[in-house]
Amino acid sequence: MGTAFAGGAPLMHSISELLPQEPPMRFLEELSTCSESGATARARFGADDFAVHDGYVLEAVLVECAAQTAAAAMAQRALAGGGKKPGADGMLVAVSHFNFERRVSAGKVIEISIQEERRMGLMLLISTRITCEGEGVVTGELMVYA
Repeated sequence: MGTAFAGGAPLMHSISELLPQEPPMRFLEELSTCSESGATARARFGADDFAVHDGYVLEAVLVECAAQTAAAAMAQRALAGGGKKPGADGMLVAVSHFNFERRVSAGKVIEISIQEERRMGLMLLISTRITCEGEGVVTGELMVYA
């Protein structure tokens, strides 16, 4: 894979092993990096994908990309630590402070970055930033039950 986990060791698990979603609802191509509190992933949508309308990726799909990045990172950490992949117990609880700076054209690679900001019991606040070709696309926060 050529990607890195905390400490620079290669990621051992493909995105299909990390996420319960199947295509066409699995949006991520790969988990690119993963640390104890953050991760990055990549996605790309074709012009004929249902996630694209009038040549642009739908905003709700970008939010789901952030949620899938968080889920993939949690699964990667669990598996890398010798544990079992978390079940489908986690869920997206809230989306807040999302700022859509520009639209993403079909066919472009997007990079999704997440950073765990604060845990409150079983709730986890995650900030996200999505870029395309080095330019900001979206920033926002997710609250997940995990």
